[in-house]
Amino acid sequence: MNRSKYLKYAVSEIFLVVIGILVALGINNLNTKRIKSQELSKYYQSLTEEFDSIARGLQESTIPSNLGLIRNLETSLNLIEQKPSHYTDSLLTNLGAFGTSWSMALTTPIFDEFKSNGLLTEINDDEIKNALVQLDLELNSAHGIDDYVGQQYTTSLEPYIMKNINYSSIAIGESKELLIQGGPKSDFEKLVNSLEFWNMLTLKLETQQSVHLQAVRLHKTLTALSIQLKDTK
Repeated sequence: MNRSKYLKYAVSEIFLVVIGILVALGINNLNTKRIKSQELSKYYQSLTEEFDSIARGLQESTIPSNLGLIRNLETSLNLIEQKPSHYTDSLLTNLGAFGTSWSMALTTPIFDEFKSNGLLTEINDDEIKNALVQLDLELNSAHGIDDYVGQQYTTSLEPYIMKNINYSSIAIGESKELLIQGGPKSDFEKLVNSLEFWNMLTLKLETQQSVHLQAVRLHKTLTALSIQLKDTK
């Protein structure tokens, strides 16, 4: 074999090897994409179930319960402002919201796993990817609000109640049933003329309104995302 033919043969062999490698890489990439697509599809189904469950909990429990607290706080402030006949009796039935700390307590184990596995970057649908990023931001905000609710209660509301209000007389729900009724009475005549009490109630109302707005926003985001994911599967 002369040198010219040998070079042609060598070049053709190299070319075939390169083509073979490229084909193998292409097949491997297709398999990887197929596996990732299947993994995303399975996660979408699980995420849909998780989001539906959280949205249902927000709609059926968190939002109405929080609206109840908001109404109680608004009624308390109106009673103090207007001072109608026998208003202190009505205060007793509404001040429970002042001594109540309910958080959204949201947990998203599947979504957390999805993020920790780096699958957000594998999503090709920009609309879904952006929606999930937005949800992540809203969940972080909800956790921040929950932290503030707890902090406000332990550092501000509870100490104030300890010094000024007979808690057993205003407790609501199961808490009241577990407590012994009696003890010194709250001096509402003093409280209703206290700027500190007025501001404490107002700040508590502001906090509950923030909880409500976040819960409604989350419910809307989760519902929309669930529909998107169902359409993608």
